[in-house]
Amino acid sequence: MCGRFGFAKGIDDFSKKFHIPMESRYNIAPSQQIVAVNESFSAFKAQWSFLPSWSTSTKPLINARIETLDEKPSFRGYQKCLIPASGWFEWKRSTTANIPYYFTTTDDWFYMGGIIIENQIVILTKEADQHLESIHHRMPLIYANSYDKMWELDQINHKLAESIVPYSVSDKINKANYDYKDLLTPIDYPSQGSLFNF
Repeated sequence: MCGRFGFAKGIDDFSKKFHIPMESRYNIAPSQQIVAVNESFSAFKAQWSFLPSWSTSTKPLINARIETLDEKPSFRGYQKCLIPASGWFEWKRSTTANIPYYFTTTDDWFYMGGIIIENQIVILTKEADQHLESIHHRMPLIYANSYDKMWELDQINHKLAESIVPYSVSDKINKANYDYKDLLTPIDYPSQGSLFNF
């Protein structure tokens, strides 16, 4: 899944491209307003998280599996969108601790595939690439920032995915209101040994 993400690198490029003011964000959390690009390739803002109007649940949806997207009644009538990001966070779970990791690429920024439903946004996920699955078994659909179409599963940028470098970061990311650059600083946890040996 994708539980948090950031958009700090490349915001000037995106702002000029889509004529929308942007500020660096390091800890974008569910239920917050995010910027996305719709099927007309216009930028807009909407809430990240979706709770169907007919649902009796109080827990909103923040991710959807691309493999079963069209089977879920909750997502009927969705529209496609792209969400700009410079990285996302995921937690490696163990019996002793959940260690947060930041996933970033060689590009300044990229798009994540998403859907718009009832003017709310859900991020799409797929099975994690092999070199990432030891941290988490899911990852967002990602596309290069030069991508000029709406997402398709068979157009995922595998070369970009291969360039993803995950590294462990501070557990300050657990605080949704903590939105500072130091969240991107690598942290070596004692139990994990060398930073990149996972």
